[in-house]
Amino acid sequence: MRLALALLSLSALLPAAHGFVDTKPLLAWTSHASALLDPAAHQHAGPAADPRAIAKGLTRDLSALCGLDGVAIVEVQDLDHETFPSMHSSHPLRARAVGAPAQLSFGHVDEAPGQSAAEIARAILKACGAERKGAWTLAGEEAKQKQVMRISVAAQEQDDVLAQFTSSNPRHLVVVASAPRASRLAKRAAKSDSDLPPGLFHRYQFLTSGLLLAILVVVFLLVPIAYFSTLLLADIQAPVPRRPMEQAKKSQ
Repeated sequence: MRLALALLSLSALLPAAHGFVDTKPLLAWTSHASALLDPAAHQHAGPAADPRAIAKGLTRDLSALCGLDGVAIVEVQDLDHETFPSMHSSHPLRARAVGAPAQLSFGHVDEAPGQSAAEIARAILKACGAERKGAWTLAGEEAKQKQVMRISVAAQEQDDVLAQFTSSNPRHLVVVASAPRASRLAKRAAKSDSDLPPGLFHRYQFLTSGLLLAILVVVFLLVPIAYFSTLLLADIQAPVPRRPMEQAKKSQ
């Protein structure tokens, strides 16, 4: 019920969402009642929340954070202010979020400082004194390793991966953030371009800026000058040769 009210409030704020440039929504919940998601701990985040401020709020209570079995950060593709309210009716994460004892949502998270998922994962690992060894792990006082898992798989696979994570980590924190769409498309485009063989102009760099400038000068300056010069020369007529009688009269 609390999540539904939070999502409805977010949908009511959609007309004002256009006033926040480069912002994405974010949702978090825990498997148990926890002070990690206390709204008072996140008051300093502001209207357009900085991911670093959210991470700071999550790492205020180290005993509660580092006592978790694991943290899952789910990156949802194309999660924005228009698709976020639909999570309460059609998104596969709905059942888990609604049934969670504690939830907290941010309608506008500033994406300018960096990716939210990476920032939060990095802050949690640093706060709990963890090291990255192969996969993301969260080291605690207990002998077993604790995980900070970033789930970036397709939507149809997210629930299965998250189910495996929650079953092996009963006391957990889940953060749902938007996947970095721009960087993903840029990497895909760069990979596609790298697979293509370079063309002739790319290989030998024929069309340099200097050559293009020279071509423009020739086309727009020298060609008109040559054209009008030819017309002027054509208008100049040679003198008409004099007849023999006229030359005789002139000699007399």
